[in-house]
Amino acid sequence: MLSHNNVAALNCQMDALVKQHCAFLFNRHPSLASPHLPIYNEGWTLWDGPSKIPSLNRPTLYGLIMDPVTQTWWVRHKHFPLEAKETIDWEACSEDMLALKPGHQRWITKHASAKCGVGTTLVKWKYQDDDKCPRCNASEDTAHVLQCQAKGANEAWSGSMAKLMTYLVESRTHPCLQRAFFENLS
Repeated sequence: MLSHNNVAALNCQMDALVKQHCAFLFNRHPSLASPHLPIYNEGWTLWDGPSKIPSLNRPTLYGLIMDPVTQTWWVRHKHFPLEAKETIDWEACSEDMLALKPGHQRWITKHASAKCGVGTTLVKWKYQDDDKCPRCNASEDTAHVLQCQAKGANEAWSGSMAKLMTYLVESRTHPCLQRAFFENLS
């Protein structure tokens, strides 16, 4: 059990680390520096461009702080080019993710960020010696899981595509969108 002095020392260390990280971020991303003057004795404030955020709730805070960091991570890890970042409807993506069950949210996040149990990741994590797909013996990364041509994989994919097309037709999706979905997924 930690004594009061040990807890105080840990708090001081954490505070110093947070300040050091903030300084690093401001030096690396000068646009993050606040152009707004604080009101006397106001404490921390949060701004979205020229607008002050009057109520700090978790979703607002996460959106303002984490979204730019997350988007930069996607670009830095070459999941899409920097130019594409501005063309993505991040709000729609967020709303759609929240509409999913937690298990599906977790799967999409892990799969999209390549932090799931595929061959290349399991080798990196030192859980296995090779990165081979158990179905076809090719190198297995997250893209391969969706593109594997092994026996049985095509049948599962075709069945899923048929279900999707049935749903799109039944929900009266515009035929051009149906065709775009089908062509891009294929």
